Amino acid sequence: MKKKKIYLKITDNYNEISEIFEYCLYDELNNIITYMENDVDVSIIIKDNIKIIRKSNNYKLELVFDNRMTNSIYEIYNPLMNIEVEVDTLVLKKDNKGFYIEYLLIMNNENIGIYKIECKMEDI
Repeated sequence: MKKKKIYLKITDNYNEISEIFEYCLYDELNNIITYMENDVDVSIIIKDNIKIIRKSNNYKLELVFDNRMTNSIYEIYNPLMNIEVEVDTLVLKKDNKGFYIEYLLIMNNENIGIYKIECKMEDI
């Protein structure tokens, strides 16, 4: 595992931008990035597709970005409920320093909007 710096720029469906600068652990063998964002454990698994898993004491959300529509469940722990989530990946670019994703998020058959994630990593 290597320690790296990660920069994420997330643009939501209202074009509001969130920026995250964190230290992360990078497993080069399995191509997995892990870091803490406030009280949320975040894992990013980069294979042919990209999977982002966000887990806290309150919820678990797993999103899969591929060149097709993918399905997942947004698990909320209290009150206990599961929300169906669909991701339609519009743009997926990746290289050895990060990735860029644009996707349409659909929850419970309702179009939530288009989101963008830009991720860059650098050695410490």
